[in-house]
Amino acid sequence: MNLALQYKRKGKFVSESALEGYRIELLGEETKAGAIFYGSRILQIIESIALKVANTHAEMKCKLERIDFVKFFAPVKKEDILICSASVNRAWPYDMEVGVKVVAEDLRLLEQKDVLYAYFSFTLDECENKISIPYLILENEIQKKRYVEAGRRRVACLKRGVKKLPSGS
Repeated sequence: MNLALQYKRKGKFVSESALEGYRIELLGEETKAGAIFYGSRILQIIESIALKVANTHAEMKCKLERIDFVKFFAPVKKEDILICSASVNRAWPYDMEVGVKVVAEDLRLLEQKDVLYAYFSFTLDECENKISIPYLILENEIQKKRYVEAGRRRVACLKRGVKKLPSGS
């Protein structure tokens, strides 16, 4: 990273762009037979939440580079309300990782179940040399752990030969 860019780059607390407890009520007509939502529909919803977090953190429009990891734990039923939490795990000058966790709440049974977690990589929609993503200011041990793990996932991704990341990253 050149020195001029380094001095223009600013930091933001993770909490400034994070979403906690974001509730989503799904419409019944979106379910398949048996009143279960397709995983692709849930993924589409959480991708939009991750994008919102990325745009807020970068303070500009971002685009999805790739989905690094998704793990489903349980199906989502018609009666469930999704509760989503998302935050930037790590930011490099031109890309960032956003983690999302989804829990489903069944109001009839008064139970919660883990539905999924996923990691998304975003880049700036228009990458100019004078613009960079704010670095993260970590606020607690959980954020520090996520930061380190995001770096490991990025290295593993590069070793697998997944799409080359932007220069300066």
